[in-house]
Amino acid sequence: MRPIFKAGDKFDIANFRPISLLISFSKIFEKIFATRIQKHLTQNQIVANEQYGFRSNVSTDNASYALMHEILSAINNKLIIGGLFCDISKAFDCVNHRILISKLEYYGIRGKFRNLIDSYLKDRYQRVIIKDKFVIHYSNWELVKHDVPHGSILGPLLFLLHINDLPTAIAKNAKLVLYADHTSLIITSPNYTEFVTKLNNVLDVDHEWFKSNLLFLNLSKTTYLQFLTKKCQKLDLNITLRNNQITSSTNTKFLGLTIEETLSWKCHTNHLIKAEFGLLCYQGHHTTYDR
Repeated sequence: MRPIFKAGDKFDIANFRPISLLISFSKIFEKIFATRIQKHLTQNQIVANEQYGFRSNVSTDNASYALMHEILSAINNKLIIGGLFCDISKAFDCVNHRILISKLEYYGIRGKFRNLIDSYLKDRYQRVIIKDKFVIHYSNWELVKHDVPHGSILGPLLFLLHINDLPTAIAKNAKLVLYADHTSLIITSPNYTEFVTKLNNVLDVDHEWFKSNLLFLNLSKTTYLQFLTKKCQKLDLNITLRNNQITSSTNTKFLGLTIEETLSWKCHTNHLIKAEFGLLCYQGHHTTYDR
């Protein structure tokens, strides 16, 4: 396994993504497994419609459209609209094998094929490889007790099945848009009292689902937005879950987009301009250096 830096402090181990280095021979079998599972899921329409990640013929564009459609439809109907944008800590790394296998059986993946996947997940060992300029460092081999491997062919598909029943759990109180582990919930209501009730119910059900599936909802990185028009008044809400304050923000990141509470694209446009300007400066610097 090789740690790949994501963002933030390079001295914080939580800011690294563990990528499994798998042998090519095993990937041949993974490809065969994934093709058969995908055919089974498609024929029986098993994967939730709210899921847009790691699926053929859908992309981040479809997920973004679905989210914006829900928000704009609620605005047109003059409803109160709030969005919860949840952060799941180490989602792939925390998948419990026992729970996952039981879900595979529920979705009709049974018998010898189920045993093959069980064998693929269990009794695996891994160690960490860190390359320095002159030295390669290795950790000790350790048994992998839970996860679906990053960098594998089969891992993302197994994760989709692990999280597939989340939309059913919260369907009564919110609209859900999923992109793999990116979880966004839209709560709407015609009046304040019902909206607050729905919001609290969604938080409770969401938290209980993650807890029962041994996944961890990172409340410090979970944000709440109330979507507004010029005629709407912002609600003064103190959103907490299990004595943890959930941040109320004016904008948030969603699959590369910066979404604002007023649905203005100023923040997103400014971000793109800064990124483009930074790239031009970088290219100009290196062109001057080469000369």
